[in-house]
Amino acid sequence: MIAAANSAVRRVPCLAVAFVAACGAGAPEHPLPLSGDDLCTVELRLGAAGTSRFVLDTGSQLSFVTSRAADRLGFACSESRRTEIVDSTGTRLTSQGSAVVPAFRLGEVSFPAVSVPEFVPDPRFPADGILGADMLSRAAWLFDGPAQRVFVTSFDSIEANVGRFGYRIVSRIPLRIVDGRPWIVVRIDERQDVELLLDTGSSSTRLPMHLVESLRLPDATAETEDARRREAEELRVALMAAGMRDVRVERRGGGEVGVGGEERPDRPFAVASLALGNRTWEHLVVHGSWGSEGLLGRDVLARFPWLLDWRAQSLLLLAAE
Repeated sequence: MIAAANSAVRRVPCLAVAFVAACGAGAPEHPLPLSGDDLCTVELRLGAAGTSRFVLDTGSQLSFVTSRAADRLGFACSESRRTEIVDSTGTRLTSQGSAVVPAFRLGEVSFPAVSVPEFVPDPRFPADGILGADMLSRAAWLFDGPAQRVFVTSFDSIEANVGRFGYRIVSRIPLRIVDGRPWIVVRIDERQDVELLLDTGSSSTRLPMHLVESLRLPDATAETEDARRREAEELRVALMAAGMRDVRVERRGGGEVGVGGEERPDRPFAVASLALGNRTWEHLVVHGSWGSEGLLGRDVLARFPWLLDWRAQSLLLLAAE
């Protein structure tokens, strides 16, 4: 999430299933493959400039490109327009100017050349930039975390292509678009409706602390620490079985690193249930939000196929045929 843009690099071990898509210019029925990175990224071939990796971030108002990528790819740049963003940790960044991202195509959808802010992010930021709601809203995006694939389709082809892609529509949930970003209502513990930002840029779901306190959600620190220790031990055993010796594996505690590099610790809380439309998940761990915004992250969004339709302001819950 970047506000004004409010989006960041999220690093929460054990919770993330991310979307990574290779560039595709073929027929729309061919999916773009996903992988298990900690960010939702897409590989774009930007004409003669070459291949570039961008984060797909529905929670970011703005798209941007990193200065190192703009230099490497030879983007046309200007210092005349500067933009300020605030990442999810509250760190403020001012752009170096703007850079022109060349036109590209994904499936049946063409994206025109566009001027976007150019930033120098923290070195840990693993991509060449972010595709935010200003660009993502030009098409409909079908994400299927369990099958690790994503489709892009034009708004006029949604109904026809959902079936061609191998899915059926189970239900439609209204969205509220605010400053270009999609917000959706979920139900917490069967007693509280909460509007959350639908955010593919966040690996974890976050609730505002005032809501955490009003619902008296139990602290889940011990539970998450136990999960990290189990994961570390499973990895150590796997490496030993592969022939390595004297292996020591440690998992750092969860946290969030913003685009600007500041890191803030997470405080986890236990949720008995979270319902979205006709789907309910039980015994989830969510995190307290430092700001007033709550986020629906990939820890939930990667569990089922769904389609985001900006034009109709709706989220389509899907089932594979």
